[in-house]
Amino acid sequence: MSILISDKKGENKSHNLSKAQAMILPILRNELPFADQIWNEITKLAINALKEVGLGIIPRKFVWWYYSRIMIKKAKEGYSLLEIETSLREITRKRFKKERDKRPNLEVRASRCFHTIKDYIKGEDILDLGAGDGLLGENIVNRLNKRVMLFDIIDYNYSTLPMNVFSEGDPIPLPSNSVDTTILYTVLHHAMAPRFLLEEAVRVTKKRLIIVEGYIDTTFHYRINSFFDWFLNRVIKDEDVPIPLNYNTTAKWDHIFRSEHLQITKKVYLGVDEPLAPEFHVLYVLDKQGRE
Repeated sequence: MSILISDKKGENKSHNLSKAQAMILPILRNELPFADQIWNEITKLAINALKEVGLGIIPRKFVWWYYSRIMIKKAKEGYSLLEIETSLREITRKRFKKERDKRPNLEVRASRCFHTIKDYIKGEDILDLGAGDGLLGENIVNRLNKRVMLFDIIDYNYSTLPMNVFSEGDPIPLPSNSVDTTILYTVLHHAMAPRFLLEEAVRVTKKRLIIVEGYIDTTFHYRINSFFDWFLNRVIKDEDVPIPLNYNTTAKWDHIFRSEHLQITKKVYLGVDEPLAPEFHVLYVLDKQGRE
């Protein structure tokens, strides 16, 4: 199974939830032969994530039971995914009513992400593309003494580095071959036109791209990644985060990267490596051909 990635710049700019709804509602309504197996895995991963944010065993089980009850009940009553996430978001905002509540968890996650990629960073000028909260880039500056630029289409910056905001589907406002390493950490599947974004990343990079992406080598992977991409980005974060679910199988990623004349220097199946964002990930270290 693979997802078709559009090459059309700027296609489908609205934050359409139709693909997410098709992937998630059948799980909540128990309409799939393996829905129970998927839901049990989602529950296990979600409760572990709540443990990571510091909830005790009884509170985390209660919190997840409460979320689950709302999701399943509303799905079976015919509510849309947008209506379900709106209800859940109201509950979540009461828990995270102050931004400082989120920062410690974001810092822990950024540190883990840093350790995943730190050994593969080349050169001094680094681009964190789709930088999100900016804390991964800040780790690279503080721990490796590199120069890091943050670019994203939405400013959710928690770091001390400046965030450069550009429009979805526009060229990256940097000259060609202007950075040594570009990092795309769980970014491509959020892009409306990920192939165009990848092409732009290749254009501005001299040496190396480091890409961590979700993969969907089985339907099991696809449904779980889809659920947590929706839940974490639309319920825990904000409703303006796009989730087009442009995942791919690893075989498809391999083909796409090679078609961009990128050498796959390293490929590592990370599995569910980040408990706070429990999706199935794969790490690619990609070198521009003809470069050291």
